[in-house]
Amino acid sequence: MKKIFFLFALFVLILPFLAFAEDNSQQNMDKFHISGIILDNHKEPVKEAEIKLLVNGKPYKRLKEYGKLDKVISSSHGTFQLEFQLPKGLIETGKIQLEISKTSFKKKTVVEIKKEDFAVKGNEFYANKNIILERYIGPAFWIATIVFIITYALISFELLHRTVAAMLGAVTMLILTYTLGTINPDFHIISFERAIEAIDMNVIFLLMGMMIIIGVLKHTGVFQWCAYMFYKLARGNVMALSIS
Repeated sequence: MKKIFFLFALFVLILPFLAFAEDNSQQNMDKFHISGIILDNHKEPVKEAEIKLLVNGKPYKRLKEYGKLDKVISSSHGTFQLEFQLPKGLIETGKIQLEISKTSFKKKTVVEIKKEDFAVKGNEFYANKNIILERYIGPAFWIATIVFIITYALISFELLHRTVAAMLGAVTMLILTYTLGTINPDFHIISFERAIEAIDMNVIFLLMGMMIIIGVLKHTGVFQWCAYMFYKLARGNVMALSIS
């Protein structure tokens, strides 16, 4: 019992010193806030771009409550935000850079954030930087193009049912992304999450409704009747028939 009481008293005595040491360490650090937007050549936002922080040319991991993070990912609007701490005065002698990378874009675009780019308030530094990534035609582009052409050919020549052909093309790109894409980022075509986001249910139900109506009308002969009436009005003139 006495031993437990002694340890508790020792902890109470040491606690203020630990708090003081932590406050002192915080005072010897500068806080940095860097935000911005990642854009492509057409000034459109780039999502899922990886942004890494470099300090004096070396990767710098940012401290978080749950561990250290070595990169951030741009949002669906291309925005990003970095918050980190550096020893006081390092901004005067050090070099702060951002390394941005994404499949189908120029590899490892490095942008330097200079001292004059920061707005200073006490020991906090704020900077806003919009970064443009240049397009890069890599393996992912050619694979996606080839898969699209093959899928379109299968549908056009009715070698496969259009639904089967479309699903086969989508599955092929996802399989390549999660096999070769995990080994080499240049083969990363599209993620599953992004593929799901690209599905517009309004278009799906619109097409489904149109196909149902067409499927019912084709049994009534209305399309043959329309073709006959247009041919009759054109009086056999192929040009007038094409225009109508």
